[in-house]
Amino acid sequence: MARIILKHIGSVLLIMLHYTGSGQPSVMNELRKVDSLMHIEHIEEADSLLKEIEELPNISKTAQLKLQYLRGYFYNASEENTLATKALLQLPEMAEQEKQFDIAAEANIQMALVHEKTGDYKAARQHLNRAFYLLDKYHMDTLLGWYYVRNSSYYRIKGQRDSALYFANKSIPYAKKFLHQHALADAYLLRGILFWEKQPEISATNFQLALNYYSQQHNYRGISGMYNNLSKIYLNMGYTDKALLYNDSAVRLANYIYIPNNYINWFNRSNIYHQKKQYDSALFYYKQYSTDMINEYSKNEEKEIKKLTQQYEVDKKDSIIRSNKNRFLATIVIVALLTLVSLLLYLQNRKIKRQNKKINAQVSELNKLVKQKQILLSELQHRVKNNLQHVLSLLDIQEESLAHNNIQEVIRENRNRIQSMALLHSKLSYANGNDAVNFEDYLHEMAALIQVAYFHPQKKINIQVNCDIKQLDIDTGIPMGLIIVELLSNSLKHAFIKKETGTIQINITQDIQTGKRLLEYSDDGSGFDFKHPPRKGLGQELVNGLLKEINATLNTKHEHGTAFFIRF
Repeated sequence: MARIILKHIGSVLLIMLHYTGSGQPSVMNELRKVDSLMHIEHIEEADSLLKEIEELPNISKTAQLKLQYLRGYFYNASEENTLATKALLQLPEMAEQEKQFDIAAEANIQMALVHEKTGDYKAARQHLNRAFYLLDKYHMDTLLGWYYVRNSSYYRIKGQRDSALYFANKSIPYAKKFLHQHALADAYLLRGILFWEKQPEISATNFQLALNYYSQQHNYRGISGMYNNLSKIYLNMGYTDKALLYNDSAVRLANYIYIPNNYINWFNRSNIYHQKKQYDSALFYYKQYSTDMINEYSKNEEKEIKKLTQQYEVDKKDSIIRSNKNRFLATIVIVALLTLVSLLLYLQNRKIKRQNKKINAQVSELNKLVKQKQILLSELQHRVKNNLQHVLSLLDIQEESLAHNNIQEVIRENRNRIQSMALLHSKLSYANGNDAVNFEDYLHEMAALIQVAYFHPQKKINIQVNCDIKQLDIDTGIPMGLIIVELLSNSLKHAFIKKETGTIQINITQDIQTGKRLLEYSDDGSGFDFKHPPRKGLGQELVNGLLKEINATLNTKHEHGTAFFIRF
């Protein structure tokens, strides 16, 4: 122990001699090294160097401000928001008073990040505005890359995607110009996140660029994060082999160097094998994820206990020095600290037990989910087969009547019918084994689609929909949807040829006592006798076939337009 203390004292003396001999610029050089270490997230090395500099005497005011900023930066990166706020809160004003406007701008940017993490977005916006004022007034373009990255992050959290993307794009040329690789990596990371849902290919490209820049800096946390992002985005795109390749890279990196929370690698791998339908492997890696997560929590708790124990040892030594006058007080402190450590151990054990119980429940739920997925897959295959049979039947009937239609009309009619079935499936819910459809929402959306398909700029046709039935099974929903599509198409094509305005009404009600449902469809057009048409068409043949499929009855009226009454 004595050797370690002497070695530490010797290294500090050498640093002091180096700084004293070469002047304050050397202190600033060391502070810049700390800044570089922070940017590549080598936090422990940065902290060690900061402690050595903090022990030096006679540091200039500028160096003190920079040192205070870097200490706040360190606390921010270590997720110690309270200490970061304490170090940074007054720093912008102090730096401006000393005319150190670059430090003031950097401190404002760091404070914006603290407030962003704690959810105080109003304060975050104020600090970002002040930072931009300083950067613009004193032409500090070197920091604009960082400023725009923070703005992008702020707007992303606020849900303003376009603004977030704008500032991420704006940061890139400044970061490239001033060789801020970390800002570049963060900008491409933000772009990858922002393109994730709408354009996953672009998202993957940006994550790859971020990975390249993190790799150039040896920023292992950033590298690990990008491997996981690329694995997840390719999994979402259905490229399971690529997803597994990047997951392998994340796992190898975790074996090479410690990465916090690296148990997420096993969770991602479990999802990959689940999508590959290799359920045994998925379950194996989910258990590995659960085990490593518990171990990580335990290690963190051990670190906290070790930290408390070390603090206890320091307090104990101080109390021994003062024991001649205050023995009784020292005893109370020791007992209190021991009680605290015991309490923490007790709470840790309780937490681990609760976590074990939760994980066992999750594993059981995963097994149930696998069985449910298999059932749903079988059901889905059955539905797809039935829908394809519907489409084939439609095309067979259409082929028989092709002479009565031009090809454009054929395509439009078939598109409307297929869109009807697709829209119905988008409303389908398999929750709890139920294959019901929200038929009310479906009717509104389907009517809007058909109206757009037959839109005429000189006609104003109003479609009114009222549906008392909230849920309808898919086997009845598809035929009924196709019937309504045919009726709507017929009205919009033929009923209002001689009229510029008109109304179509669709009402669906249900008799509570008998359970029978009634579709009342009417238009105030030129009128049409469905049972005695001037010529037999595909629509009539299709409707009759669908009515038989669901055992429905049809009555019509053709006074002041056309009305259909379908009981099903």
